[in-house]
This record gives sequence, C-alpha cells and structure tokens, in this order.
Amino acid sequence: MGLDAPEMENKSRIIIILFLTLFTFSCKNNEKPSEQICDPDTGPDKSIEKFTLVETSGDKCKWVMNADRADFLETGEPAGEMIKAENIIIDIYDTGESGTMTKLKAKSGIFDKKSQELDTRGEVIIESGVRKIITEDVRWNPGKAKFITDRKVLIISGENTIRGIGMEASEDLSEIKIIKNITGSIKE
Repeated sequence: MGLDAPEMENKSRIIIILFLTLFTFSCKNNEKPSEQICDPDTGPDKSIEKFTLVETSGDKCKWVMNADRADFLETGEPAGEMIKAENIIIDIYDTGESGTMTKLKAKSGIFDKKSQELDTRGEVIIESGVRKIITEDVRWNPGKAKFITDRKVLIISGENTIRGIGMEASEDLSEIKIIKNITGSIKE
C-alpha cells in the first residue's frame, strides 16, 4: 500500500508547515521580556503599588493614606524622606469625643516625612459630614490639624455654596476661613 508521488508531496508539505508553525511559536515563547531601565538621577529610588501609610497615637488610628502608587524619593539623610503618591485617599479620624471622620481625595501629592505635611495636587476633594471643599491643591498639616490653599475653592454645605480664593480650614471642617473674593448662596 504505497503512496503515489502527489500524495507523498502533500504529506511532506503538511509536515513542513506543522514543523514551521511549531518552531515559530516556540521561538516567540522563549523571547526575553524587555527590561525596564531606571535612571537613578530622574526616577524614584523605590516604588510601591497599592501603598498604605498609617499614623497612630498609642492604640488609636489618627489617619490612613491609601494610594494607587507611591514613589520614595531620596532627599538626604535619613533616606526616603519624601513620598510622591498617585490617586490618594486619606481618612482622618478625630481621636477626641466626637469621633468624626474627614476624607481627602487627590490625584497626586507629596508627603514630607520630616515635616509631616502633605501637598496635594489635581482635583482635591475634602469631605466631613455634610461639608465638602473642592479645589486644585491643598497643603495638609496633621500637626496643626489644618488644610490650607491659596487657590480657588468651592465649599458646599447642604444646599449652600460659597466660592472664594484662598482658604484655611480645620480638619473636621467645622471652621473654614475664605481669604478673598467671597461669593455664594445660602438657603434657609
């Protein structure tokens, strides 16, 4: 039961095509992934995805910062004093009697471990109870329990809205001072 010449030629072609296909796939699977090159002069020293930083006082949580990414920037001694974070959400807890919580959201920010200050950028939203502040950047100083900005601000409290330029607010938003160009509407 022999094969004639055309059948033999067809089988040879099929075997060659199968061999070339398998060879091509095996070569592609053995390729090395491209290496990521970090420039020590421009890049972060360390990066962490899904970063969390917690500040406590005794056994009580003062605040928790979550970020999609954090880059640790070497700025001198001690190393790693600055943390640049992206897509930040901070929950700030009142350790006193009221137990209120304030939430700060920002596109990015830089936390200075030495001064314990956070400079946020992008659309910044601060909420506590029925009050909400929207601005483009805010400096938060946990030691002084204050939010400060020199940018335009929008303050919403229920149906009331106030706009201005520059602001200083307490962490629980119970005290808010607008610096200039105050406009708004208050409904009873």
